[in-house]
Amino acid sequence: MPFYAHSLKDRPETAWHLLADHLRAVGAGAGGSAARFGQESLARAAGLLHDSGKYSPEFQARLRGDVSKVDHATWGARVMSDMIRDRAGGLAGRLPGAQAVLYAVAGHHAGLADFEDQGQGGRGSLRERVEKKSLDDASAWKDEIAQPEPDESWRRLPPPRPGEAPDDRAGFRFAVMTRMVFSCLVEADYADTAAFHAAAEGREDPEAGFAPAPMAVLRGRVDGFIDGLAADAAARAAGQAGAERVVAARAGVLADCRAAASAGQGVFSLSVPTGGGKTLASLAYALAHAEAHGLDRVIIVIPYTSIIEQTAGVIRQALGADLADQVLEHHSAFDTEADLDRRNIPPEGRERWQGRDKLRRAMERWNRPIIVTTAVQFLESLFSDRPARCRKLQAIPRSVVILDEAHMMPRGLLRPTVAMLDELAANYRVTVVLATATQPVLVAPDDTAEVVDEYAQVFGLEGGFRAVREIVSDPSALHQRLARVRVQDAGRLDDAGVIARLQTTPQALAVVDTRLHARRLYEALAAAAPDGAFHLSALMTAAHRSRRLDEIRARLAAGGACRIISTTVIECGVDIDLPMVLRAAAGFDSIAQAAGRCNREGRLGQGGIVEVFTPADPADQPKRLAQALAAAATARTSMAEQGIADPLSPEAMRLYFDALFWQMLDRLDGANIMALHDSPWRLAIPFATIAALYRIIEDGMLPLIIPTTPEAEACVAALDAADPSALDRFGGAGGAARLLQRHVVTLPPRIRKMLVEASAAHVVGGERYGEQFMVLTNPSLYREDVGLVWEEPAFVAVEKLLF
Repeated sequence: MPFYAHSLKDRPETAWHLLADHLRAVGAGAGGSAARFGQESLARAAGLLHDSGKYSPEFQARLRGDVSKVDHATWGARVMSDMIRDRAGGLAGRLPGAQAVLYAVAGHHAGLADFEDQGQGGRGSLRERVEKKSLDDASAWKDEIAQPEPDESWRRLPPPRPGEAPDDRAGFRFAVMTRMVFSCLVEADYADTAAFHAAAEGREDPEAGFAPAPMAVLRGRVDGFIDGLAADAAARAAGQAGAERVVAARAGVLADCRAAASAGQGVFSLSVPTGGGKTLASLAYALAHAEAHGLDRVIIVIPYTSIIEQTAGVIRQALGADLADQVLEHHSAFDTEADLDRRNIPPEGRERWQGRDKLRRAMERWNRPIIVTTAVQFLESLFSDRPARCRKLQAIPRSVVILDEAHMMPRGLLRPTVAMLDELAANYRVTVVLATATQPVLVAPDDTAEVVDEYAQVFGLEGGFRAVREIVSDPSALHQRLARVRVQDAGRLDDAGVIARLQTTPQALAVVDTRLHARRLYEALAAAAPDGAFHLSALMTAAHRSRRLDEIRARLAAGGACRIISTTVIECGVDIDLPMVLRAAAGFDSIAQAAGRCNREGRLGQGGIVEVFTPADPADQPKRLAQALAAAATARTSMAEQGIADPLSPEAMRLYFDALFWQMLDRLDGANIMALHDSPWRLAIPFATIAALYRIIEDGMLPLIIPTTPEAEACVAALDAADPSALDRFGGAGGAARLLQRHVVTLPPRIRKMLVEASAAHVVGGERYGEQFMVLTNPSLYREDVGLVWEEPAFVAVEKLLF
């Protein structure tokens, strides 16, 4: 009797998916992916075993209409558990590869479980599952599939870092290896299932026809684009000494990046002051480095969702229209695949739901040579337990990862984050680039470490990187060449004082840390000097902010009055040039980011003015700033003792981050995630618990769509249409998500729920997409000048926590 993996409604069994074909295909696919990081044998075994439980008569009956629940995943895990017992005397530490396969097979639908029950994930512990007394007999799998045979790779973990003992971080290294094997399994399983259903339904495979361009071609296009921009900038700066100095400094950064690209893989820092051309120079480095070392892709990790599309757009412009499909931006606001995952919809159900959505499939797989994504999406996925989020992990080995604004790595999760990046560099052929204007010291304070920076020997980060190489030849000299502003202390200012300072010049910017403070200042400014008053915050959609920025740039270019009140949303990725910036007191890194909007092109020589003020109302300084402010105060004392005057200098930044890390020493891993990996012999890792604890945004902000253009309104209508083909003009649900990404404000779940309960928002396409697409239906709550406005006290209370 034939055994099947997947059935087809209203089709004869002869058209169904043969189970042996599926297992062999998944084994081959998973093994091929894992060969890129040396674990081909493990992933192939996981592929061969993952659905072996479907050989049970009970599961075959389910395919024919029996509604009884069948736990087919546990069978393959039991097979591997028996192998551990028989081959290694029950000691998983002697056969860690088999233990990794056990976790992956057991979790390929529900997710990676805790080894012991710790109350996370709602799926029971791995121990409970493999020790089940009763399990359907699926031993017929051995008649069609050869039993995997362990080889030497099954008996060893990826090696420790140079200078570490074999047991150091053994549990952590095992956990990363397990997630990578799990990712290869999930990717191969989903891909083979999708290909079967596509063929059975006469549809094109969603990824058919895509071919990655050679890195040499991508590098050549980007290099030509950058050189053209540099020539234009040089022509515009001619005759202006300050501007010429900035153009020359940017050229030096680019030359350093190109020169460093041939160096061996590892962890690098790119310490470039804001406005130094870091974004394109780092891309030039990454493409050349990937070409030199035969790497597969470049992954650009950005701290803010709001500038993903902007960055991807610039890269597409550089590559040209014919290579635009080589770039993928991963939109984390609309995570419909994760929604399916939470609802435990199986792969065949997902395939019918997703249809011909090419963009969505690419987002799941990250199979483009250039990926632009958020820090939340990238880092949380690396610690995830969920199949949907982990699927993309197999694409990360053999890549260059650029962490843009690396100083913004989550401080309460800094130790596990650094450990993860270091492990990727050490054992998965990942080159990590820490790109920022304010480089924190993240090297371990160890005399045996390869440390180029003498300060790292003094300060350092316990458990940090073992080696970080700087790309820029002389960061201190570069800072001097790009010095364009003077930082001054403006003392304590109330709102009237801030407005008065802004009115001393026709063009100025004030950056504050809460949305409520920004709105209050804007309304005061608009009343006092309405001509050229502008407001920017994350309560405005990205499309709305883009329109405002176009207006602002036009006014600045024309020399008109232009005074801006903004939250920190303006401090990352916004190319704007003003002679004066006011910044509410914050850490040195935040002040440096604000300063990057002042005299950006150097036309004023070193005459840009940055004034740092303390808000008169303590409520305007969120509690989250307390540690940064305390570190800044400590750093200023040290600066005075050492004769350092410039708080933006590399030397001052070292003092600041040393003070910050010192006072947070016991909170750089506040959830004790590293300690949860300390199980080197049993390798009993609580995967679900770790995933629940590694949260960059603890409340999990949710999107609210605000369609303010005809195209966005038409897209929302298509999502809500009964016929899914209405979305074809937008490229499916993934294309709709991409378009609507620019028409979204993100809110805490409780606030979005409150809007729904007030009939101010509702779900569109809920039957197909769950609650992913929520739309504002009360237009009076969205203002052209300030964006979303909601006056209920509960909303205001939560607003005070946001920036």
